[in-house]
Amino acid sequence: MSLDVIFENLSSTYIFCLVTTFLAVAVAMYSSLYGNESWKNQRTSPPNGSGIQQYEEQEEDDEVEMDPVIDFMATQKIISKARANLTEEQLQEEKEVEAQQLAAIFELLKKQEAELNTSEIDKTDLEDQLGLYR
Repeated sequence: MSLDVIFENLSSTYIFCLVTTFLAVAVAMYSSLYGNESWKNQRTSPPNGSGIQQYEEQEEDDEVEMDPVIDFMATQKIISKARANLTEEQLQEEKEVEAQQLAAIFELLKKQEAELNTSEIDKTDLEDQLGLYR
């Protein structure tokens, strides 16, 4: 096989593309080795940021949605710290207010028993359910 056959089948466009590619690689290598350091640190994205960058920044700005279990645990930790700082009088007052609120909820449930399709709600059941959130 002679070189004449190979050269006859090469188009001028193909040769131009090869030469351009090799020149681009050579310029990139030269600039990375001997180029000015200041251009390497320049921002390459447009001033308003690319679509992905804007999305990531927006995602960081949004409130992080927590797992409900983790959120519940964090709330319980805050409540326990707050209770540790309360006096006996304040704890007693909190229990009284809680009992009043529970009684009010129980009365509302009794009044709306037909609308809510609930069969006989017992106050102890309601207290048991409340205990799950303490």
